[in-house]
Amino acid sequence: MDTLIHDVRFTVRSMVRRPLFRVVAVLILALGLGATISVFTYLNGFNRTFPGADPEGLVQIFGANESNQFMDVSYLDYLDYAESSRSFEGVGAVQAYYAASVRLEELTVVAFLNAVAGDYFRVLGVRPAVGRLLTAEDDRPDAEPAAVISHEWWQSQFAGDPSVIGTILYLNYRPHTVVGVASPEFVGSASDSRPHVWIPVASFRDRYVSWDQMARNRDIPLVRVYGRLSDGVSSSRATDDLMRVAGGLDEAYPPPEFPRQVRVQSATWIDPRARMAESSTNRIILFAAGGFLILVCANVANLLLSVFSTRKKEVALQAALGASRARLGRRVLIENLIMAALAGGLALLIAVPASSRLGSYFSRPSVWGETVSREFVLDLRVVGFAVGISLLTG
Repeated sequence: MDTLIHDVRFTVRSMVRRPLFRVVAVLILALGLGATISVFTYLNGFNRTFPGADPEGLVQIFGANESNQFMDVSYLDYLDYAESSRSFEGVGAVQAYYAASVRLEELTVVAFLNAVAGDYFRVLGVRPAVGRLLTAEDDRPDAEPAAVISHEWWQSQFAGDPSVIGTILYLNYRPHTVVGVASPEFVGSASDSRPHVWIPVASFRDRYVSWDQMARNRDIPLVRVYGRLSDGVSSSRATDDLMRVAGGLDEAYPPPEFPRQVRVQSATWIDPRARMAESSTNRIILFAAGGFLILVCANVANLLLSVFSTRKKEVALQAALGASRARLGRRVLIENLIMAALAGGLALLIAVPASSRLGSYFSRPSVWGETVSREFVLDLRVVGFAVGISLLTG
């Protein structure tokens, strides 16, 4: 151990005496690593669960047919799946994305709302910042119309006032009582929308007659369905369970074309349909980033070799003083690892703003036209990738 510490100190002193080429090598390597980490952050974002939700056991339930493997589910089928399946602790659904006029005292504004069914918030594992969230009890025809507002909207429209609980919002002229504020992390269950208000389907369908008519039709995919698996239940087992229910529905309500099919997979913030649409682009980006990193590493390796040729006398002197080949090799390895660690740290500093820029660049307009940025954040998986690739390049 003493020998190792001595070699580290010796290597650091040697690097300080001749810093120029090492600084250049670290900067070049940091640029390559930063670009690669940013791309990995972008690709990792496609598998993120919803911010503010509990990802353990959270799945999305899709309808499927021969031409489309990731469909929404009709509202009536959702009700039957929720009631008849045996594999879930809870099942909830959401209909996005509608605009509503909201009267706030003497001011009328436009808010974007989601209609939620069942225990949507409990299934997702979302926690309130203030008050409570909507439950299945709120989604009954005889329940008093209730509403949950987003944390962002709470700040912008109510200045974060906790007394907002109990406030009456007139959504399309129907009064809804604010019962809670969502956590600041939770901004909805889809990356292409940012709802301001969530209300129960029961009160939503009363005002949106066309939606109510569609909700009565089993042939119209209408809602996104989420479930929380019971302990010990896998996605494949849940799929088999729901296919059993779907078979019964086919007998009772024959579909016009294809038999009902169901897919169950881990819920992600970015819709699988969007991932499939961008898969070719993502592969190109991944190969380009890998090629760029290889090019950077090759240039740094050539730089190190050219410098090493000028250090032959120094190495020969160390060998003459008794340093073994193993020890000389260890000093070179220590130097490379130190430079890789410095480059990795700088790369993370580069990747943070670069990832933010990626979120803006790959923003998507919602159905109502406003631009919604996809958020690609550095998490433990990304940091672990950064450490691993830094050590590998070292």
